[in-house]
Amino acid sequence: MLSIPLSTLTISGACYFDIDQVADQETSLPHMLPSAEAFASACGDLGLARDDDIVVYNAEGAFSAARCWWTFKCFGEFIAVASLLIGCLI
Repeated sequence: MLSIPLSTLTISGACYFDIDQVADQETSLPHMLPSAEAFASACGDLGLARDDDIVVYNAEGAFSAARCWWTFKCFGEFIAVASLLIGCLI
């Protein structure tokens, strides 16, 4: 399941984008880009739409936000705006 409410964080409406689950599963390399279809499906499962402003951020101790942001930028035809919040939420 891709959508996990992050109610303990302070950004309203946050959801969890599991980059490990969305990544290409046909390779042993971590976090490889998924197919366009898999990415679109993951975004749809989260209820994300092209006109949404996406803000990607980490919880303390995690470092995957930059890779997640880059994944969104690679698939710009699905999501128009993706921003990376530098720092983390505690």
